[in-house]
Amino acid sequence: MNSLSQADDPKNWVKNLCYLSPKEQSEAFANAIKKQSKSIMTNLMTTYFHAKEGVQFSIEKALSDDLLNSDMQGTHFSEVPWPARSIEFYFDDPNLPTFLLQSYKPDEEMLKVLKDFSNKEERRILNEKLGKITDSTKEEETRIVWTTQIREKGYAYWLGLDVQPEIIDGIAQSADYLDSLQGRDVFKGHTFSKPSRDFIATLLTLAYKVLVYISIERYRPQQISRKQMRDGKPGVKNRPNRPTFRVVSLPQLRSQEDREREKKERQATHKFLGRRGHFHYYRDPRFVTRQGTFDYFAPVLGPDGTLPMRKFRIRKIPE
Repeated sequence: MNSLSQADDPKNWVKNLCYLSPKEQSEAFANAIKKQSKSIMTNLMTTYFHAKEGVQFSIEKALSDDLLNSDMQGTHFSEVPWPARSIEFYFDDPNLPTFLLQSYKPDEEMLKVLKDFSNKEERRILNEKLGKITDSTKEEETRIVWTTQIREKGYAYWLGLDVQPEIIDGIAQSADYLDSLQGRDVFKGHTFSKPSRDFIATLLTLAYKVLVYISIERYRPQQISRKQMRDGKPGVKNRPNRPTFRVVSLPQLRSQEDREREKKERQATHKFLGRRGHFHYYRDPRFVTRQGTFDYFAPVLGPDGTLPMRKFRIRKIPE
């Protein structure tokens, strides 16, 4: 991935990701051979992997607004199901950039790229110059990689960060968690300002919430066609022909218990200021029919149309 002067400014992070056509993929591989560049190979693998296995989420602004005002409670990112190993998150909100979240074993996927684009001699050269990236015999851990693109001087460059489950769990619990990772090369050599680190934390947590949201049966997204897409199509270069799902907010089903609690809140001596949304994971065995599933409680606006500010609490996630 590239270390760029404009990487720290989110306004340079693109709204529509540009992918490589088959011809451009071949040219990129030839360039990687010529320059003996592992970064070019990694960029190629990112687009190649998404073209093979990816899906796109087109996310309604009303929903992303609600999710930004909702908190995670007692969950592990590793417990969240993924509908695909490569997901493009596209938001209707013009202030939210588009990004990929991918889960893969780097060497294993790199080997697939090499087999499709190189001959035996080219693989030998790359192995000598770039390390044993085609060693399929060694045990390899799965990586989770967050990737976006940066527009600089008319070109789009990939920017990728390693974000393992425990990092995403920490970010979901505290906005300042990334600041505590001193000495860990989470950003792969990139230097970000405090506001940009906070914005990255917001985007990662938002992706986490979207994955949890769509895992709930009544919120499962519907697949849509290219013609039904809203702003996720114009200006896109070589978008892979992969499934696209529309993720929207739905009316909350309020139970009698919900209505009674809201009545008590209105009648309480303290002023009701609204309630932030939250997710809940049913972990305890006493939840016989719901154990191992998530539920979502949307935000409730206060009388003045606002919501309480989030209060971050650091607490141990149950084992």
